[in-house]
Amino acid sequence: MAVGIAAATALLAGCRKGGEGRSRHDTLAVAPTILSSGTLTDAGIVVLVEQLDAAAIGTAQVASPRVGTPQLRAFAQTVATDHQARSAELEALPVTADTGARPPSQLATLQAAMNDQTEELQGAPAGPAFDRLFVSMQLASHARMLDSLTRWRELARDARLRAALDRSVATARGHLQLARALQLQLNRAPDSAAPPSDSAARPRAAARPGRSTTARPDSGRTP
Repeated sequence: MAVGIAAATALLAGCRKGGEGRSRHDTLAVAPTILSSGTLTDAGIVVLVEQLDAAAIGTAQVASPRVGTPQLRAFAQTVATDHQARSAELEALPVTADTGARPPSQLATLQAAMNDQTEELQGAPAGPAFDRLFVSMQLASHARMLDSLTRWRELARDARLRAALDRSVATARGHLQLARALQLQLNRAPDSAAPPSDSAARPRAAARPGRSTTARPDSGRTP
């Protein structure tokens, strides 16, 4: 059943309510039925996948100069490079000749999600919390990307498009595995912003004047 404009509009309104217990980087977490439902042409599938690629590239490029470890920076650069390659591959397919037709209704949802993710990253200060935000964002978006790509691959008619989507699925799965490993590392790493423990913060008592703090050996004399 085709997805109505009213449903997409309602979803967008819900995604943009920032203060109701849902972080904006969870936008895609409420979208899988809209992203994977309805009748899509091959050209429409290409438009949607390219939007997913653009979102991954954009968030990675925002995060790359601000993350706190070389591993996270390498991950961000890998995400950007891989999705640029996948997007270029899709653009070269003959089915893109039909992209001048009316865009799929799902496109507005994806664009809103990308804008929200980018805005949230740009507004977050660099530091351990930023690193965790970026990785959790990549986990959520790549999990939904993997689900949508798998569904869209079943709808694709052109054999070359299906092959390209297979490679996109493999890319998304690889990035998801990397993000999970990085999240484990971040969860194990101590937060540099954590306050010192009570024992570390408590000053040592000063020795009283005129008394040595060094233990005297037993002379064997009786008092």
